[in-house]
Amino acid sequence: TGSKQQLIVNMKDSIITSITALLLSSTLAIPSTASKPEACTQEERENFPNTCSMMDLDLNVAARRLSSFSDFMGMSVPSKQPRASNFEKGRHDDHLAQIPPDLNDEQEEKNHYLAADNHLDIMSQLRQLKHAQSPRPVVMVHGLGDSCFKDGFSNFTKQVGTYLNTYTVCIPTGDTQEEDVYNSWFLNMDASVDVFAENIRNDPKLANGFDMIAHSQGNTLARGYIIKYANVYPTVYTYMSLA
Repeated sequence: TGSKQQLIVNMKDSIITSITALLLSSTLAIPSTASKPEACTQEERENFPNTCSMMDLDLNVAARRLSSFSDFMGMSVPSKQPRASNFEKGRHDDHLAQIPPDLNDEQEEKNHYLAADNHLDIMSQLRQLKHAQSPRPVVMVHGLGDSCFKDGFSNFTKQVGTYLNTYTVCIPTGDTQEEDVYNSWFLNMDASVDVFAENIRNDPKLANGFDMIAHSQGNTLARGYIIKYANVYPTVYTYMSLA
């Protein structure tokens, strides 16, 4: 609905305000936008100045900044393998207290713990999808600022497929990592659902239906597909929502 779309735009503009402040000193070159069509109307620029400023950038530059921010904030699936042994000993809080002060080291360490927490929780839920007979294919849906092509979510997709012993695929809304990241921020939800649905329909291995696992904002795509397309496109049998 219009109100929900507006809420999402307001939320993303607030987050982009943080990105702008965080990356203000970035050394990335910003190409000239003189030949580009206007990304926003004057009214949109007044209401969402930071979003419009980001959309003025070259797509690849904007996507790299948004992707880095999502990684830094822990919004993306980490690329590092989880250190599950730390949690088997029940020392989660003790280890967090020993995080080194350097910001990059701190975030890397936090990502390890986030990955381990998520890994243990997800594996317990995945057992529900491990059917006694031949398992169904699984569609993976990434969240805001993430991409099917980034190492973290790509590895996660492969791990799910290996565990369930079935065809598992992440469905993007862009043809490249940059487009996929960019579209997770700026392609409106109706259009995102349509692109997502077409990519599902074009995969013959999904023709007889599938299970679906969605992370974060990816749940909006997943629910949009179920509501709008599941009766005419391949069926979703089991839907798992993460975060």
